[in-house]
Amino acid sequence: MALLSKEQLLAKEELKIEKVSLGKDHVFVRQMNAHEHSKYSQLLTKQVPVLEDGKPTGETTVESTMDDWPSKLATCTLCDEKGNLLLEPGDWETIAKNMTAAKLDKIATVAMRLNRIKDQEAKVKN
Repeated sequence: MALLSKEQLLAKEELKIEKVSLGKDHVFVRQMNAHEHSKYSQLLTKQVPVLEDGKPTGETTVESTMDDWPSKLATCTLCDEKGNLLLEPGDWETIAKNMTAAKLDKIATVAMRLNRIKDQEAKVKN
């Protein structure tokens, strides 16, 4: 095993892309780079008002959420055949409302495997 140089550490890595069949149609799903993974993690949080004696204090705290995680993951991994992301961060809501759960589950399963996300629920809790 060789020690990586600064140039090797800063070099852009090639991200794996996989074609996912959705019946007669298909999509491409890819790995996330570290920055995209961080953005995805941010999508799994929400601002919650801090309450004192049942009343809002004006402060907020951040909590993890499992809400719509498959559509959030799809938004961060769906790409064209060259690996260019197709969607914007806010598109997850539209996907969640318009795509069947079966298709979204198939996309999320591949995205989890490519990005080594073993247990999404445990990821959110951490």
